Amino acid sequence: MNSSYTTNGDKAHRDYDERIWDYRESYGVTEKGGAEVYKYYSTQRPVDIGTFPKTEGGPLEVVNFDGREPVRHERFRAWGYLTYAAPLTQKEMDNYELRTAYDNPDRRRMEAQAQVVGRWEKAHRVNDVRRLTWYYSDFGVFVPKEFVTPEQLTERHGQIVAAKIRSEDKRRAAPDNPGANPSFPDA
Repeated sequence: MNSSYTTNGDKAHRDYDERIWDYRESYGVTEKGGAEVYKYYSTQRPVDIGTFPKTEGGPLEVVNFDGREPVRHERFRAWGYLTYAAPLTQKEMDNYELRTAYDNPDRRRMEAQAQVVGRWEKAHRVNDVRRLTWYYSDFGVFVPKEFVTPEQLTERHGQIVAAKIRSEDKRRAAPDNPGANPSFPDA
């Protein structure tokens, strides 16, 4: 973290936000009872009227930077960001050229779902073209492919979980001894 004293209010707020973020990351601290907040960066222009979607879930907050700045933990630059109480659709993000923050709740869910989907795709030898994940060997994890949407991954995850539940139900319903008839015990 690179911090310094400043008389610029915007820079001071950003520095404060970074310090809070560092503290939360370092010590695993979260806000009490707060609702999930989704952050989206404006990468092509400063946030202004007509440059972002208006939804029931927000925006809750609109922040413009002094210029186009690098985004922490990402490989892109942004003019500012917006926060929402609910996730935006892929179409909304595309229409307004917004990029999701890496720590949004839907992205964290995607990371967990990618582990389940990736193991299933590997076990079932799914063709690379049809896969939604790839294996990142440096860290030993599956990650969603770049253009996979949360909706696509959630749908595949749901199908896999439903298939596992059906398989488990069938296994439980089957008699322990397939040759025995449960209604006629041996005499």
